[in-house]
Amino acid sequence: VMDGARACVARFERLTKGLGLHVPVPSNDIAYSPLTGKLYASVPGSDPVRGNTITEVDPASGEPGRSIWVGSEPGPLAVSDDGAAMYVGLTGASSVRRMDLLTFSPLGQFQVGLTGDYIRDRVYAEDLAVLPGDPDSVAVVRRVAGSSGDDGVGIYTDGVMRPVKVNTIYGP
Repeated sequence: VMDGARACVARFERLTKGLGLHVPVPSNDIAYSPLTGKLYASVPGSDPVRGNTITEVDPASGEPGRSIWVGSEPGPLAVSDDGAAMYVGLTGASSVRRMDLLTFSPLGQFQVGLTGDYIRDRVYAEDLAVLPGDPDSVAVVRRVAGSSGDDGVGIYTDGVMRPVKVNTIYGP
């Protein structure tokens, strides 16, 4: 449920009767790992306590757990189908960072790309999806900074974009 322009408030139904839990962590996105049994929130840089972090949240209690700094303005999140890897779109850095959820540690990051237009050169990840069965590959909806349009969808394997990018308006 959206609460304001940049914060997401998550409500999760309990197994028992009730209205769910309020999670007291401002976030740009949330994701769940079936392997760890935890929710993960990408906390915006404006938060004075946990800004620019990924924060664990216990889905049973709604209480925040550990936080780790990941980079400038973490946004969209995507968890691999095995639940061990998570990708974080870093809007402020125009990049994507991979995390190991078993060790709760950030790994390498890669640039989403450049447009070649010197006025609107930055391209950042608007949305992410890990390819099923391939935790080393992630689909990235590429958004051009300062534009209402996107720059297609790129598939990145080990941080390198595959040669074919899908234009979301006109096709490959």
